[in-house]
Amino acid sequence: MGQPLILHRYINRQVFLTTVMVTFILVMVLVSGRFIKYLAEAAAGEIAADALFLVMAFRMPEFLADDRSPESLYRPVAGAWAHAHG
Repeated sequence: MGQPLILHRYINRQVFLTTVMVTFILVMVLVSGRFIKYLAEAAAGEIAADALFLVMAFRMPEFLADDRSPESLYRPVAGAWAHAHG
């Protein structure tokens, strides 16, 4: 009876940690790309340079709600499953 509980805790922990890490990496890649775009706009004078980080902060929910969420959940589930059964 104790064995499935240990396996479920292991899989849940692995899925959670890997999901957080993959999501963090994907968000950083997306944010850095957007930051470069906004930096180019600030250099061209289209937006104020002092408002650059404010624009990034207000656009952060858009970065998090992007279509990357299913990918950041699929990879840890597949990895934990393969590690537990391989």
